[in-house]
Amino acid sequence: MAEIILNVTTTQDENDGSELIGEGLSLREAILIANTDPNNEYTINLPAGLYNLTIKNVLPPPTDTSVDEDTLFRSRLSTGDLDITGNVTIIGEAPENTIINAGTLNDGSGIGDRVFDVLSSARSLKPTNGNLTLKNVTIQNGIITEENIDATYQGGTLNGGALNIDIGTSATIINSIVENSQTLTSQGGGINNSGTLTLDRTIVQDNNSGDNAGGIYNDQDAELFIYNSAIINNLADAAAPDVIEGGGGGVLNEFNATLTMVNTTVSGNRSASGANQTGPGDGGGGILSRGITRIINSTIVNNFAQVGSGIYSETTNANTILFNTIVGNNEGSPDIDGFFDDRSGYNLISNGNGQGILDKVNFNIVGGNTSPIIDLKIGPLEDNGGNTPTHALLEGSLAIDNGNNEINGTFIEDIELYFPPDNLINGTATDQRFTEITTDTGIIKRGFERIVDGRNDGREFIDIGAFEFGAEEIEQFIENDSDNGNGDGDGENNSNNGNNTDGGTDSNTNTGDSLLNTPLFRLQNSDRQGTYLYATEGEIPSIEANYPNFVNEGFAFNVSDTPDDELIAMYRFQNEEIPGTYLYVGEEERDDILTNYQNFELEGLAFYVYGADADKGTDIFRLQNTDLPGTYLFVAEEEKNSILANYSNFIEEGVAFEATF
Repeated sequence: MAEIILNVTTTQDENDGSELIGEGLSLREAILIANTDPNNEYTINLPAGLYNLTIKNVLPPPTDTSVDEDTLFRSRLSTGDLDITGNVTIIGEAPENTIINAGTLNDGSGIGDRVFDVLSSARSLKPTNGNLTLKNVTIQNGIITEENIDATYQGGTLNGGALNIDIGTSATIINSIVENSQTLTSQGGGINNSGTLTLDRTIVQDNNSGDNAGGIYNDQDAELFIYNSAIINNLADAAAPDVIEGGGGGVLNEFNATLTMVNTTVSGNRSASGANQTGPGDGGGGILSRGITRIINSTIVNNFAQVGSGIYSETTNANTILFNTIVGNNEGSPDIDGFFDDRSGYNLISNGNGQGILDKVNFNIVGGNTSPIIDLKIGPLEDNGGNTPTHALLEGSLAIDNGNNEINGTFIEDIELYFPPDNLINGTATDQRFTEITTDTGIIKRGFERIVDGRNDGREFIDIGAFEFGAEEIEQFIENDSDNGNGDGDGENNSNNGNNTDGGTDSNTNTGDSLLNTPLFRLQNSDRQGTYLYATEGEIPSIEANYPNFVNEGFAFNVSDTPDDELIAMYRFQNEEIPGTYLYVGEEERDDILTNYQNFELEGLAFYVYGADADKGTDIFRLQNTDLPGTYLFVAEEEKNSILANYSNFIEEGVAFEATF
């Protein structure tokens, strides 16, 4: 598969076929482009901003028999929530400032939609299953109801308020937030997973279900992996509070499903009923498990349910293993209930009630039943470092140094299969507060080491739970491959600087150690000679398909699609008096144009480059076409000199920015 990059340039929710119409390239348009090409992988760069989904499902619900259900369903693949049928990666700037909001799809009557729906080929009638990766974003305010045909037709589901993952599909969510979403009558207030889902450094919070699984519903035969994350303050509103038939305030792992949880906090979730969410509910305030569950180095506290307030293992096959995990300070019932694998060990449980995991067996420390309930000595849920909140251990906690870092087959046969392979810094395991930062030159790993001080009996002992007491932050930098991107491994720049004298440009070359690594191509508007558009490789197929008047002249220069302190942002304007002509300017000139030149309409952020005086790239000059005032060309010095010598209608306006070739 080839990777194709698309850069979103507007926060508006548009579906007009191209970035050349309307405000620019929208998130929805970028996804639709990716969906048409499932044989390639698309990376969609999403600048900081609030992305309100506003294109509602306009056709009537299926109660109107004048429209057949198949037509109705097909029409909604491009409206309402964001449907994924291709291989799509969406990368925001940070979850705090890159927000995709589905609340604007709610028409006031309670009929709204999710944020994302990852569709199987059977459901979408496309050749492949959808595959979605979200990174550095927040998705919020989704809702799913029985009136939504996406959920009730062609194998759809009423589960999953913010995100649904169909059977056979997959999703990965990294350093992101899933919040404030709901199902009114069904399961998975935040997420429904019927395929394969991985959460890494992600928060699932404040979601509500009208039935089970307030945060995440892991459906039958599905696989769910949760690393370095926080499942907090979700609610499963019990449908039958007098009969224990479900629950799972944070997570419900269904029959034949697999849940693997490592270095994760599950806190403040409720399986409850009543207006104030204090009435009796079902089981598993934090987690309800009916399938295979492995919970390692995690903290499960402050949850509420009338059975198994922390964890309810509702299976006679004893398929739930806990290892190095805290379960305590939960309310409404003892912390654990049900059947647990007798290999569970090195756990701290404040009130076990004699259920499955016993005090002093396999080095477990368990209160309740015949022992006093244990004071965990933990702090409040807060930012203690890393991407997700944690409960810090306090001085004197029994969790300190009572875990075991030797995860091997002599104790739990299959535990190594579930431990995250990359949660290491210089070979040292870390606690929940593990982060990765991708830069243009490499990856920075940061975290808090697991082994602070061990015991002198030949074993390396760690703390129980997701947080290591007294740990210091450590860091590792992993440099990118040194061949500078030209593929020959010699580190040399084989560029001819992209300059020629025929008005066109040469093919893409490497970027060396520059921060600029995204090729930009130049297209000439054949309807208006001497006017140009600059686009990334991923945008070109859409332009060529919808606007044949734009002729691709080839590689222009390299820019960046991600911000950096050394770079400046360039914004794109369209001259409305001469449609199809564009101007690219920095922030200061952008503000001047918005104030003084009403004929230029801002289309959004285009790319990042070095400033005109940075001395880190090649000068790119701006030329204006005097035959069409208000139209511009951007070229390097050699081509600039050739144009000025041969085309009297172009005048030089100076260095606009620095790029690379």
